[in-house]
Amino acid sequence: MKVIRETILIDLKTDLERLWSRIDKNLRTDVRKAKKSGVTLKISREQGDIDACFEIFLKLNKKYLTPVLKEHNFKLTNSSELLCAVYNNQIISFILVELSNIAGKNNPRFKYAATNDSYKQLNPVSFLYWEAIARYNARGYEFLDLGGSDYSTNDPQLIRLKEYKEKWNGLKQVHVSNESFFAWFYIRHLRKFLLLKKIKYFILTNFSNKYLKY
Repeated sequence: MKVIRETILIDLKTDLERLWSRIDKNLRTDVRKAKKSGVTLKISREQGDIDACFEIFLKLNKKYLTPVLKEHNFKLTNSSELLCAVYNNQIISFILVELSNIAGKNNPRFKYAATNDSYKQLNPVSFLYWEAIARYNARGYEFLDLGGSDYSTNDPQLIRLKEYKEKWNGLKQVHVSNESFFAWFYIRHLRKFLLLKKIKYFILTNFSNKYLKY
């Protein structure tokens, strides 16, 4: 089954001041608040930090009843890195970034991201998005892919994510991917029903060898 997916690309081929002026003013306020509150950036390859980020990732997916495939690991390669938002010496949010073929060249792409809900008021997500933009702009990359999904759904979670990424005023890129009919039908028509999400989550995390049990 053909599924149309949308992602947001940040065009990094300009100066940082112009990139800053392009984003939604509320996002700029969020970034300033995060820095003022003491949130800092850590680029890490330490196993302890990788484990801490994976734990945040699992908790977030459990909250939204999203089963996690066993193949979703956080092993860093030479073409990936872990951006962590740190507060009081604790990782509160992260983005795992990998180099991917974007516009015919290797450019950074958000692969996984998650936040500890207890610290959402510190705006670590907006902080990390901006730090990623600044970092990859300084390193001479042309685009930053914020990651995408099948947004032609009534799922409130995906709609909020889509609206948030659009506030960064990037370029919309649409591509087609293949999904099984069941996966397409579930995402498009059934995922919005909480009871069905609970049933699917319970079955896959308890009776399938493909998914983590957590």
